[in-house]
Amino acid sequence: MKINDYGKILIGLTGNIASGKSIAMRFFDDEYFLKIDSDEVASEHLEDREVVESLKNRFGDEILDSSNKIDRKRLSRIAFSDRGVMKTLEGIIHPFVFADIEEMLKSSNKRFAIIESAILFESGLQGLFKRVITVFAPKEVRIKRLMKRAGIEYEEAARKIDFQMGEFLKISKSDYVIDNSMGLVWLRVQVKRVEEDIMRLIYLN
Repeated sequence: MKINDYGKILIGLTGNIASGKSIAMRFFDDEYFLKIDSDEVASEHLEDREVVESLKNRFGDEILDSSNKIDRKRLSRIAFSDRGVMKTLEGIIHPFVFADIEEMLKSSNKRFAIIESAILFESGLQGLFKRVITVFAPKEVRIKRLMKRAGIEYEEAARKIDFQMGEFLKISKSDYVIDNSMGLVWLRVQVKRVEEDIMRLIYLN
């Protein structure tokens, strides 16, 4: 899939679930970086009537709650149980997400845009970006974070984490790696080092 970057230098930010991508993105300088959380954009579209109807037609009423809205926990369990189902879900939502991202890029005058996506490599999107950053943390740390954040049991959290592309494979495909296992101070130091290097790309474009 292509995207109009509107002259921006696009930076991809990825990492497996509960690795701390969103926290890392916050430390990039707002003066120079447009920050886009594609997972958040996708989540917002789960309220769209067109998306709800498409998902209902594909997965049935079982994904709806008593108010006929998407039951996000139920949809998540279904999606994380089958890769084919996950691809179908992405195929329904991604066109809306890409349209929104292009609009954000068009309306911003910042030179850089960081686009956060948990499935950047899985979706084959790495070619869109000038540089790709992976944020990682130990599996057990991520499981505990996910259990607390999503209110789920250990087994479900571990299953969701194991469903994704292996962390070391993502690291091997990345230009930068940020370790989010030793607290916010060290996380910020690493982000600023990466930021400084990325800023040099201005002189290469």
